[in-house]
Amino acid sequence: MYEKVGRLKPDSVNDLIRVIVDDQGDIGTITMEDLTELLSGVEPQLVLPSGE
Repeated sequence: MYEKVGRLKPDSVNDLIRVIVDDQGDIGTITMEDLTELLSGVEPQLVLPSGE
């Protein structure tokens, strides 16, 4: 499932990007590295709670 994002805003303190959805506000953050990989087409890897 995909979430429609209103905007992405860099955090001035650390290497995070704030994910903002219109009408809901901030819904989370993503690291700059993860965002770069996502935009370049690298598929995210599922990590189970057990660490596997």
